[in-house]
Amino acid sequence: MNKAWIAVSLAAVALVGCKSDTEPVSQVPAPNYATEPEPLPPVAINQGNPGTVDPVPGNVSGPGAYEPEPLPPQPVSRTYTIRKGDTLWSIAQREYGDGQKWRDISAANPSVDPKKLAVGQQITLP
Repeated sequence: MNKAWIAVSLAAVALVGCKSDTEPVSQVPAPNYATEPEPLPPVAINQGNPGTVDPVPGNVSGPGAYEPEPLPPQPVSRTYTIRKGDTLWSIAQREYGDGQKWRDISAANPSVDPKKLAVGQQITLP
């Protein structure tokens, strides 16, 4: 009984699969742009705002023109003049409210020895 059922199933699959009422893909005609509309130009997906698209890069005029995001502002460094009794820790505590930031000051001044600060010496505060 099982062999008969398998044979009938295979025959049914063979009959269904042998229909040839569709055209082979190689015989599909190429689009005729004289009578059909031109395809739309490519667009780039806007990753910052899903659901919108950016115009094609290079299109720099007109509404919706591509505008790059502005760069974040660069941190402004300033100079500080060493006073009597100053340490990088005390400067960091006074300027940033955190003495642990003395390492940032030290990194911004690689030529300065933190143990040998001289009164009047100029350092950079990041």
